[in-house]
Amino acid sequence: AMAVMADEPTAKAFDDVKTFTDVKEGKWYYEGVMWCAEQGYMAGESETLFAPSKEMTRAMLVTVLAAIAEVDTEADEYKHSEFVDVKDGKWYTGAVVWANANNIANGISDDTFGYKNPVTREQLVVMVYQFMQMQGVDVSKVNENKYNACGDTDRVHSWAVDAMKWALDNEIISGTGTVNGAAQISPRDTATRAQIAVIVKAMLNKNLGGEYPVGSLTLGGSDISEFAIVYGEAGKANGVTAEGIAQYLCEHILVATGITLPIYADTELPATAGAKEILVGKTNREDAGLVSVDRSELTGDAFLYEMKDNYLILASNEKYAGTHLAANRFLEDVIGFTDCGNGIFAYSDIKASDLANGTLVCDRPYMDLFVNYQYGGWNAFMSPSESSLGFANAVHSIPLLACTGCDAGTVPDWNHHTAHYLDKDPCLSDINVINTIIKNLEYVLENNYNEKSRLVWVSQGDDDGLCMCDRCTIVYRTFGRCATYLQLLNLIADTYAEKYPDAIFVGLSYMYTITPPKLPEEVTDEKYAAFVENYTGEFVPPQDITGRDNVAICITMGDSCSSHAYNDPDCQNKAYPASRTMRNLENWRKLVPTIYVWDYVTQIIYRHGPFPNLMILRENVRYFAELGVTGYWPLGESGYVGEFNELRTYLVAILNEDPYMSEAEYSERMNIFLETFYGDGWTYVREYIDITSALTEKSESHFYHSGSWDDVVREEDWRENEELLLGLWENALKYAGSEEKQNHVRIAMTHMLYVQLQLAYHDYEASKDSADLERFTTLNKAYVEHLRSVGFGEPSNWSESRDPDQWGF
Repeated sequence: AMAVMADEPTAKAFDDVKTFTDVKEGKWYYEGVMWCAEQGYMAGESETLFAPSKEMTRAMLVTVLAAIAEVDTEADEYKHSEFVDVKDGKWYTGAVVWANANNIANGISDDTFGYKNPVTREQLVVMVYQFMQMQGVDVSKVNENKYNACGDTDRVHSWAVDAMKWALDNEIISGTGTVNGAAQISPRDTATRAQIAVIVKAMLNKNLGGEYPVGSLTLGGSDISEFAIVYGEAGKANGVTAEGIAQYLCEHILVATGITLPIYADTELPATAGAKEILVGKTNREDAGLVSVDRSELTGDAFLYEMKDNYLILASNEKYAGTHLAANRFLEDVIGFTDCGNGIFAYSDIKASDLANGTLVCDRPYMDLFVNYQYGGWNAFMSPSESSLGFANAVHSIPLLACTGCDAGTVPDWNHHTAHYLDKDPCLSDINVINTIIKNLEYVLENNYNEKSRLVWVSQGDDDGLCMCDRCTIVYRTFGRCATYLQLLNLIADTYAEKYPDAIFVGLSYMYTITPPKLPEEVTDEKYAAFVENYTGEFVPPQDITGRDNVAICITMGDSCSSHAYNDPDCQNKAYPASRTMRNLENWRKLVPTIYVWDYVTQIIYRHGPFPNLMILRENVRYFAELGVTGYWPLGESGYVGEFNELRTYLVAILNEDPYMSEAEYSERMNIFLETFYGDGWTYVREYIDITSALTEKSESHFYHSGSWDDVVREEDWRENEELLLGLWENALKYAGSEEKQNHVRIAMTHMLYVQLQLAYHDYEASKDSADLERFTTLNKAYVEHLRSVGFGEPSNWSESRDPDQWGF
């Protein structure tokens, strides 16, 4: 009989295993190699070398399989082989005889096993396939979609086809890359030791043939079915009740294991010593002394999950998002769950998983988890709850907060703003205006503020309309143009610090507030004395205008580049570390304790132009993290933007949690999302991303609020790759699977269809040929019909023959 399936390892599982100098953490094979070494299935070539790139021989592989099956290869029945090349008494003899007798590995001919021949990838798959059948795994139910989407299935020998279909469907084997968007399985290439290790780990941790992703789940050695979920009735986590988090846990445990756990409020189920419970938030089990939780370090969104005796504890400071993050991390670590946002979740098959007693995971997001993004976007690991940081009122709020002529007792909103004060800010040195803003903001706080929206916008209007009265002007000359603004933030922060101790008042570095005030050392005693002598206002700004602890500034990256990372030395248009925005960021950091970055990573206005800059997001977020930025927010339109809204939002969310993740991990997380969101044709989408990302590096695109279809990728590069890129989307749609996933593909391919249309119009514009006009007209009609079908609607001034650049949106 086969050995008991090993548990899925945690990140700390390999501490006691020898270190191989040629197996570095972060490599795609690291987990597989270290796990196989820990289990004793594969040894190193020496004490310090594993040789991950070395070819695996057929003798080596059957020896590994025999070890997994716990076969006594020294038994008499395995001592003699009929193969002429397998001599008695060799280290591999018993394994070869066993594998052949059980139809796991036949010879390469009737009398030759080929023990020293390198294993090919298709031979490997066949051996694994037949090994699993011997273990009683049902291999009859196979979805062939992944196999059919591969581009080199013609190279799979007929005797390996069924095994390859099964292995791909069950994610036992993955592709070696893509060619023209199609995954390559390279069936006749030889398999390396690293590949074998990864496949063995996948094979033994997969719930193969099981009805649910997780075959068995134990907590502290007890089966999950023995537990109840108990939540504390008091307290909320980010506006979501502990009960909501308990239900969230229950739903995903059900999907993963098929087991529905009972849910109780802590007051409904008496605290009983020895009960097996998952505790969500602060419960009366702590008051009863059954468990203890140290929350002294759990500030902000920090969290922990701990398996302590018969309790799984999920805890935080119970005010913000931490408890929900604890639930997510537990689900992610223990049952292979990934929250892809938008109510879409991925689950990795795991044969058996156990959370060992004594396990303690304590962590916090690196940056504030807030993703302020487009239609369909995702609020940073918070699904189905709300984001960790929300806003209590509208952006560009100062003009409407200063309003005295409208009905009192209403929360200011954007419609009010656009109707009255969009283009002009009030005088911020006028004590009456200051008092009005503070008073109106109190109504906002009383009626629209809670723990999930502890950021409160106090930002200028959507234009460069600052006050230029004599009183303001003298302040600008002494302290800088943004001085009255920062001083207003300080006054507001001082007024409400005691009543709303968790509130952060956020200003926007934008338009006339883009440049920070002068640093305190720049305003000398002499300059300040001269200022006081000449200033006539009722409120006199102090000499040191430095932001309070509960003040933050959100800096808009107006000169952002969608073709290069901020620290890319090859970016010719801007030397970012020396750019105006970066200089401003550095000075704002000296004046204000909390800095957010609001980055124009794509178009704020829907222009149909593609901005495939997904690969530089990781570099940008890391760059800002190194500068001490508290949160990175991508800015996009809340309306219809087709290309990779959900993916871009997901990637920024996971980067805000960990901006220092490796390129390999970032790529893998992207792949998980793509497969979950776009279906079995996801490799074609990934190929599109990779190609267009490479093409962006040849261009320069610095933009603010707008852009064009050929800004990021040049027209000649679109032309050269048009057929290939369109083909990728066609195949992605072909293999997407469900109607929902097909619709995701249709939305994402909108930009490529627009590029095709633009190229067709330019052909006609150059030739004035009737055939070119007919082609453009046909594509134009099809494109507008596509917009309607995905819910985007048609351009405002569209016609069959109009230049797409002249459309309105």
